[in-house]
Amino acid sequence: MSRLFAKLDPRRIQWGATWFTFQSRVLRTKPVESMLESTGGTGAHGTKLARVLSTVDLVSLGVGSCVGTGMYVVSGLVAKEMAGPGVIVSFIIAAVASILSGVCYAEFGVRVPKTTGSAYTYSYVTVGEFVAFFIGWNLILEYLIGTAAGASALSSMFDSLANHSISGFMINHLGTLNGLGEWH
Repeated sequence: MSRLFAKLDPRRIQWGATWFTFQSRVLRTKPVESMLESTGGTGAHGTKLARVLSTVDLVSLGVGSCVGTGMYVVSGLVAKEMAGPGVIVSFIIAAVASILSGVCYAEFGVRVPKTTGSAYTYSYVTVGEFVAFFIGWNLILEYLIGTAAGASALSSMFDSLANHSISGFMINHLGTLNGLGEWH
């Protein structure tokens, strides 16, 4: 046991080499050449996928994912209940931020050609593995929160179409977080 503690003695550890090893592992990047080699030719199972989506199809998919239930349901509710005409200013700010984000992705696409076009891939190639790991989990969290918000908005709109009978049934028979409540 004393040999183990002798090896872990802070005076015997070469901190410069240890820090360099840690830094090189955390900030390890993927070479662009390996990305180019993996896209040309066949896939892992010997098949080659054809690129059938056009530019219009891809733009439609992007706009459809952004202009979902959240844009119509949540923004209308916020404009009515809380902000009023100030929502227009926030939409203009969001539009400018989206345009700048598109310009950034165009810059990444030029720097790292023949990639899938995701923030994870760009960060893995340019910044490193640790940052790509962090961005990947942030993307998963973003999709989870976006899906939950869309599902909440859709269920609220469907309940209002049913004259709030669904929420009334759930409150009277299952209760709320604070216990059984009266339905209004």
